[in-house]
Amino acid sequence: MAPNSAPNPRREEALRMPSDAQRLAVEGGTPVRTDPFPARDPFGPADLEQLQAVLAQQTAFFPSGSKVYEFERRFRELYGVAHATASTSGTSAIHVALGALNL
Repeated sequence: MAPNSAPNPRREEALRMPSDAQRLAVEGGTPVRTDPFPARDPFGPADLEQLQAVLAQQTAFFPSGSKVYEFERRFRELYGVAHATASTSGTSAIHVALGALNL
């Protein structure tokens, strides 16, 4: 509230008592979505084909697989950079970045 301004009881009540639209659905508010998300296949045929290729190479958990090299190459081309290193998680990516900066 600004200094020297008179209190506004209606405003204060509105701030204390959230309307149905301001409340989370779990707290009794109106749900944003009432229909379930449509069903979908998480992977298409092309995805499964790529996965089978990785499994056949037996390099799914190694950074030396041809799919990893291909990903890094395409990433370098897409962003026009000289180097790219794939990582297995965001945490490992941060470690790689800090190591590259000698931190």
